[in-house]
Amino acid sequence: MIILCFSIGSRATLRAVQARWKREVETHFNYDERLPVLLLGLQRDLRREGDAQCVWPHEGLNVAQEMRCDRYAECSAGSGELCALVMEDVVRMAVGTVRAGGGRSVAEYCVAM
Repeated sequence: MIILCFSIGSRATLRAVQARWKREVETHFNYDERLPVLLLGLQRDLRREGDAQCVWPHEGLNVAQEMRCDRYAECSAGSGELCALVMEDVVRMAVGTVRAGGGRSVAEYCVAM
């Protein structure tokens, strides 16, 4: 399983995932597309209304769909918000990689938690 992370409080980190890290993962780790990929927004507690640097859930989900990620999720370690749900989803996805089919969305969408 591959988890690509960015800070919800910084659009630049999401752009970095799109521009660099996704290509690195596909080139070096997931060339056969069998590993599921999760795009994870961190520091959810930093999101503020009116802050142009913040990434909103629909924006993160759109990027995850464009990158053909299997899942998109957000959490905050600072407040503990959604951490347990994200960990459960990570475990479910990791267990799914033991099947012959592996991961990676075939459809034009991904699932948001």
